[in-house]
Amino acid sequence: MTKRYMKPALLATGLALVLTACGGGSGGGDSKPEEPSNPPTASGNISGVAAAGAPLAGTVTVKDANGVTRSVPVGADGQYTVDVTGLTPPFLFRADGMVGGKRYVIHSAALQADVGGNINITPLTDLIIANIAGDLAANFFDSPQFASLTPAAVTEQTAALKARLQSVLSALGIEDTIDLLRTSFQADHSGLDAALDILRVTVDPETQVATIRNVLTQEEIQDQLTSTTDNSALPAPGDLGGVVTDLQGIEAAFQRFNALFANGLPTADAVKAELSADFRHEDQNRDTFAADVSSDPTNIGISFSGMTLEGPVQTSAEGTFVRVGFVVKLKNGLLESMETGWRLQKVTTGDQTRWLLHGNRGRFSAEAYPLALRNEVNGAVSYHTGMEFWIEDPNTTNDRGVIAYALVKGPGLPAGGVRFVPQSVGGQFCLESAQQPCGTLVELSDSAIAQVKDNSVYAFEFYTTTGQQVAITDNSNAQYRTVIKRPYTGAELSQIAWPALDGATRSALASFAGGPFSVTASYPAGFAYGIDVSYGTASGFSERLDQWTYPSTATVTEGFDFDPAPAADPVTWRMVKLDYNDNQLRNVLSIYRFQQ
Repeated sequence: MTKRYMKPALLATGLALVLTACGGGSGGGDSKPEEPSNPPTASGNISGVAAAGAPLAGTVTVKDANGVTRSVPVGADGQYTVDVTGLTPPFLFRADGMVGGKRYVIHSAALQADVGGNINITPLTDLIIANIAGDLAANFFDSPQFASLTPAAVTEQTAALKARLQSVLSALGIEDTIDLLRTSFQADHSGLDAALDILRVTVDPETQVATIRNVLTQEEIQDQLTSTTDNSALPAPGDLGGVVTDLQGIEAAFQRFNALFANGLPTADAVKAELSADFRHEDQNRDTFAADVSSDPTNIGISFSGMTLEGPVQTSAEGTFVRVGFVVKLKNGLLESMETGWRLQKVTTGDQTRWLLHGNRGRFSAEAYPLALRNEVNGAVSYHTGMEFWIEDPNTTNDRGVIAYALVKGPGLPAGGVRFVPQSVGGQFCLESAQQPCGTLVELSDSAIAQVKDNSVYAFEFYTTTGQQVAITDNSNAQYRTVIKRPYTGAELSQIAWPALDGATRSALASFAGGPFSVTASYPAGFAYGIDVSYGTASGFSERLDQWTYPSTATVTEGFDFDPAPAADPVTWRMVKLDYNDNQLRNVLSIYRFQQ
């Protein structure tokens, strides 16, 4: 598997308008006219912001009353505009993308009167639609009952949700006239956007109960989607005067870091200036992290964006810290990774207060991602799918003991977890049950894959030779990784666009014995991709060269300059690995191996 992610260092007013008709001639009366059975098509745009504590990186799809859909990309600031000309209202909206280290699929709605206006798409509007439907908003979008999407229903449910959140909205200084669905806002951590930073909405699809939580106070209320009587409100959160200042200071820390890489590589000292003194991330300290990221040219133009709070700002004897998630993008906007569990530290020097990156505090390098594998050995092809877990321990000085094994636990895995053992002190971990070469793929059945939901979390636990579990931090005995999408199922493997060697390269690989080697391969266009070439001899000598770059084109050619194989030591195996990450960060890997 090609190692990537910046090498392992770095590796989301008013009430609704109700249309009335004025009759001509002798028409009129004191009852509300019915909506026309064949409403006219729209003419114009609908714009707004798609956000969930930060701008959503993804797409917005609108569906009209006849089931016709149109999709548009969301801008870096969360803004979208969709032309609904020729579509029939009312409309449902779906925003699908990444925010703060997680995948979000959120919904909203618009009526005929909203054409030409603003419609927000947030977790709060998703909850409004769910309460109108009495069902998950996603189910309503997939199988809409547009008859229930009336002006009265939209007005009622928007007002009901606002009343339940009013204490938080007021504490943030948000005007009472705000309309959660229609009031325009900027994704700048102020006003309604600050409320989205603080409020988290999760929905249990089994019970159809939504939980609204204040991440600062950890207080929460529940909303039964099938009930119209629950009306409990979030308690008053107290003084939130400093919250917006902190949020904007945290955002400024990411902007300063991004600026270092905007047009070139910074010096290691420039990177260190943005890191806390006790920075630790994936087993790298301040010095090693800064040296690593400042020397990799693929980091030019990289950005950390879409920051969301994962907990309150907390102050202890060690200092003031906050935990966040965010999205990592490459210079051309390609999604590189989703990060959760990062800390920042608030540091005051003289009269200047700044937030500095503090890392995810990991004592080991641990990654988790879905993997689809096409494995060809001497022309025989097999297919595999599951979860790949990549674990390394490059810095053993902070292990808190001699590590004997790691346990990985999470959806789709056996209840007791899967055990990985280190191959050498400070080296890579491999599946305990695997034969050589080192195994890192845990194959999953389709029934196990069904347990891997969006944003599934995997825990990495580490144990010493004396059987003691290592404390990663004072508050956690595990490192965690979030997977935004399940692995491909067995049936889906046949639909994958596999990277493939061309015939000439494949023939040349069969007799490769060191020296220069050129690889020509086909890829789906527009993804970050890797090529890994290696060979080994009868005596155990081996050599490996690889690269990870972007974006892929339909055909790529890369050269690798190996030393000649040792004399009188015949080559016994040769291998090329081709891989790329799809737009859900699932790795697709083709292996070509010739062995004697």
